[in-house]
Amino acid sequence: VGKGIREEVVKHGLSNMKVKALDPSHMASFPDKSFDVVVCSFGLAFLNSPNDTLKEFYRLTKPGGSLILSVWEDFSLKQLSEFIVNEMQAAGNFEDFFDLDSSSPGVLSQLTPFAKPHEIEGLITDSGFNLNHVDHETARIILSEASCKSDFGVNVATLAIRPFLQEMEKSGQNKNAFEEAKKAFESLLRDPFLVSRDK
Repeated sequence: VGKGIREEVVKHGLSNMKVKALDPSHMASFPDKSFDVVVCSFGLAFLNSPNDTLKEFYRLTKPGGSLILSVWEDFSLKQLSEFIVNEMQAAGNFEDFFDLDSSSPGVLSQLTPFAKPHEIEGLITDSGFNLNHVDHETARIILSEASCKSDFGVNVATLAIRPFLQEMEKSGQNKNAFEEAKKAFESLLRDPFLVSRDK
């Protein structure tokens, strides 16, 4: 369950909703066949064991119920994050942060674990579900100009490396990691070879 969800529920007066923070691969507090519909939006990529989670979803779904699942097959934000990391390294804001080509805690590589053809379909059917419908779509991501007061653009662009930025600030390795990442993002926005703008 995402941070701040409870606050949002209260804010919108949703009295018929319960919020629980659970390990998605071990949801023993819910009995078998609890839900008509289970929805997971882009969450599988962040889990240590998506197979176990899908099996748990199957256990929780009522007979005739539905699993609605979305994953990234091709994640262009991975390239954005890599650009930001490279810019930060070039500026000397950190050293030995992590090796983009290594298999170390690779959030960057983990974001597209389902990119191989039919990989996600195989995981779904292996967990017990019948595959009903699959859409392969390309979503366009619009990022804000550097002058925009909203941090939405930089928050999206640094999604893949956010855990590392948080760890850097927490450990004291770079207490301004997010600010430096924002500067790198603004540098990206100024590069006409990397960014196209709507007329």
